[in-house]
Amino acid sequence: MQNRKLLHNAALQRFPAKTHSPLRRISKYISYRLACSRSANLMLKCVGNTTGQIVGLPNIPATYKRLVARTCGANFRQVAAVQELPLQPPGPGEVLIRITHAGINGGCETFRARGDHAFAANRRLKDFPLGAEGAGVVVAIGQDAGGSIKVGQRVAVNGAAAFSEYVTARSSYVTVVPEQISNADAAALVLSGVTASVALEVTGQVRPGEMIAVTAAAGGTGHLAVQLAAAAGATVVAVVAGPRKAAAVAALGATHVVDYHRQDVVATLQGLIPQGLDVVYDGVGGMLRDQMLACLGHSGRLLQVGYISEYPHTQQYRWERQGDDAHEFAGGGGGGGGSGSGGSDGSDEVDGRVPVSFSCRSKSTEGATAPVAAQQPSLEVRGAAPNRTFAGTAATLTAAATPAAVKPPPMTSLPSSAELFWGGLDVTFGQKRIIGQIWPKDLKAILRCRRRVFDLARRGQLRVLTDQGHGRRGVEGVPDAVDYMLRGEHIGKVIIEI
Repeated sequence: MQNRKLLHNAALQRFPAKTHSPLRRISKYISYRLACSRSANLMLKCVGNTTGQIVGLPNIPATYKRLVARTCGANFRQVAAVQELPLQPPGPGEVLIRITHAGINGGCETFRARGDHAFAANRRLKDFPLGAEGAGVVVAIGQDAGGSIKVGQRVAVNGAAAFSEYVTARSSYVTVVPEQISNADAAALVLSGVTASVALEVTGQVRPGEMIAVTAAAGGTGHLAVQLAAAAGATVVAVVAGPRKAAAVAALGATHVVDYHRQDVVATLQGLIPQGLDVVYDGVGGMLRDQMLACLGHSGRLLQVGYISEYPHTQQYRWERQGDDAHEFAGGGGGGGGSGSGGSDGSDEVDGRVPVSFSCRSKSTEGATAPVAAQQPSLEVRGAAPNRTFAGTAATLTAAATPAAVKPPPMTSLPSSAELFWGGLDVTFGQKRIIGQIWPKDLKAILRCRRRVFDLARRGQLRVLTDQGHGRRGVEGVPDAVDYMLRGEHIGKVIIEI
């Protein structure tokens, strides 16, 4: 009661009657009381470090740093800038998190910085925040946040502009990190781990005894996909580049390892699995995707979780897009990478080839089957937004009639990796499928996968590999960490300590 009286008197003194009209004074009084109440609440619910020690507001800085893009540009490094802002208390239903570690998804951040695909709206923005995946400590809880979140708890969050010293997030969007899991590992699990679980266990519905190939198998999501597929009882073929990565994935439980720097991928896979692959978890795209399709079994399915070999940082992308940077596929149905994903954060970079695109107008969101030659299996493209036209030259939508069951239709008949991924397409030819939208509409299924990967890691049944070989810290070091990830030299998920 005494505190309320003091606050009331302070508000009256701050806005005396002789300097403000009655209505203006009332408005100022209410705003001041609300601001003071939020500040008082923040003062009571703050911690300054990971020990959980309760401290006062003075230990929380008045300002914080975050990484923003001043405007869209050619690449992440070109647009990234450090911004210092006043630190605000969380609003209703929110928590304030001191970020300690952030995940690096170079593909997602490149598209975000460029304003490409699902991030096209960024082209109209200035000083928009960067980053998505992070982990840290709750330092304040807003009114009505509720739930089990408490000040001092370590949490992981996705989609919260994590290249920042502090972030606010809806309390329902954060995941409490078990004591057995480090913040660095949590930052890897919150998106890369969930992606692998959703794609393989929900969308791909991997079954015991199936033959599965994982490309970019030593990358941020690939190394987790290898373990989840093996745990499902599948025979796992890990496709990597180089002996270091081959050794890493073999230690994670891969049954076979194919090093495409030293081996012929198609010949090796067809020798190991002559009946063809049941599932391909592909984060590379380009030529390697075509090789995987050539090895797909009679009713196989390819999950397009990314296409890093065709991203803007690659020479192949520049060749394909020289003088033409307007191929946009943003809009309805897009976002094959899911919330904040933007695609694979794989570690294997190859010389990708973007297959020739085709023109296709879907009559409905259920898709349409184009006319095909007689006696040839048709290629169905589902999931495209109504009246969406895919850029490029037209091609006949047919699958080549061949005696070998593992052969796909001509590559010129298929959507490009970008069209599949951002269009959220589902392509079938015969009984085979290419799935560009790996995220289900059922939010509860995604939340179950999130709980599952954290629980597996807590019990030591899912090993998380993180890589901080860039040697940088803080928001200022993020551009170097992104460049490091895009060079493809890392093993596991690239993380930066904030």
